[in-house]
Amino acid sequence: PQSVRLKDIREELGLSQEEVGKRLGKKQGAISRQESRTDCHISTLTEYVNALGCELVVKVVLPDATEREL
Repeated sequence: PQSVRLKDIREELGLSQEEVGKRLGKKQGAISRQESRTDCHISTLTEYVNALGCELVVKVVLPDATEREL
């Protein structure tokens, strides 16, 4: 699976860190820190992705390659 960065998605949607911060009620610096993290809570990731107007989908791939969405 290809890895994607939050920054790349935000930029693809034409949004600045400041705009995302306003949507989340956070300062631009907080958004910058969030985008540079390598690990975060799913709730934090969901909040960020929703602020972009997107939906986060989490799935589990079982050993037999079948998938289950959470």
